[in-house]
Amino acid sequence: MIRKIKPLFAEVVINTRKPLGLYYVLDGGVYVGIDNSKGHAWTEEFTDLRQCKQWLRNPSMLAPSMESAEPCGSYRVTITETLQRIVTVDAGSSYDAKQMVSDNWKAGDYILDAENFVGVEFTALPAAA
Repeated sequence: MIRKIKPLFAEVVINTRKPLGLYYVLDGGVYVGIDNSKGHAWTEEFTDLRQCKQWLRNPSMLAPSMESAEPCGSYRVTITETLQRIVTVDAGSSYDAKQMVSDNWKAGDYILDAENFVGVEFTALPAAA
């Protein structure tokens, strides 16, 4: 089943790869299909809902290009990578546990690298003229 979701939930699905399923979201007049059926959160953008749902049913289908033949402006694209690591500590409270891990992280005891990668997000905004 293909489910319509809100933009905030779409971010959760894309960043955490959970829950599994097929989703779409309307974002800025563009339909974004999210194929998270196997936990990969593949995404494609579409101008109409019918094409979006067709792609979700058959992701091997090539998505129509949203690109125009000629550049129509300059954009600043922010790339945000998310790294995550779970650390277990003994502490008197959750506040103390977070403080201990924060202090240890600042001291260089926890180094996050490519093995801790859990997601990436691209945000494009028009460049200032």
